Amino acid sequence: MKRLLFGAALAVLTGALATAGTSTPELTVASGASTASVTGAAGSVSYSSANFAGWDITIIAGASNSPGLTPFGLDLTALSAECLAASCSTLTVDLSDIGYTQNAPGLTVGYSATDTGAAASTSETGYYSTGNTYFATSSKVGTVGPFAGGGTFAGSVVGPGPGSATPYSLTLVNTFAGCSGSGCASYSSDSDITAVPEPASVTLFGAVLVFCASRLRRRKGA
Repeated sequence: MKRLLFGAALAVLTGALATAGTSTPELTVASGASTASVTGAAGSVSYSSANFAGWDITIIAGASNSPGLTPFGLDLTALSAECLAASCSTLTVDLSDIGYTQNAPGLTVGYSATDTGAAASTSETGYYSTGNTYFATSSKVGTVGPFAGGGTFAGSVVGPGPGSATPYSLTLVNTFAGCSGSGCASYSSDSDITAVPEPASVTLFGAVLVFCASRLRRRKGA
């Protein structure tokens, strides 16, 4: 009977913390008149270019429902870009996915970045949209930054989510200021937008942990 109860609790927990989205995230990179769009597969998407409007983009990588996100969300897992031209326009990186169906009363936008150069400035904004379309910015969750000047920065902001309205899309918009002079700005960053766990899910998770702990104690006692 206890095994059945544990199995049922685990099944409910798994359902409560299930992932969402179509697992085909899309990425748009823009600077000045240059734009690149990439459609991902199997939950991830990436882009690189040695000369994108003067930017050397070593890597831009994103993931929908990255395993590191709890309970689910969208993750711009890595970005590394440097201005190598005489001047660079602002670099904008958008990551988006559709088809999220979980109840999300609140969302958290998290951002960490390293800048070099006095002209460096970067920020991140998170959005959701019950219109469920890629790159929709109808509902703003919040903005982290801008972080200006050289240094390493990190921050987060909690904002409203779509609640039980489904399906919906999630979008991250990151900006990296351009500058004049070769090597005048270099950026590396990591950012995400995640759902705030529902109280019921947190309570259930705690109950499962307590149950498992009690079972282990009884086995040791036996």
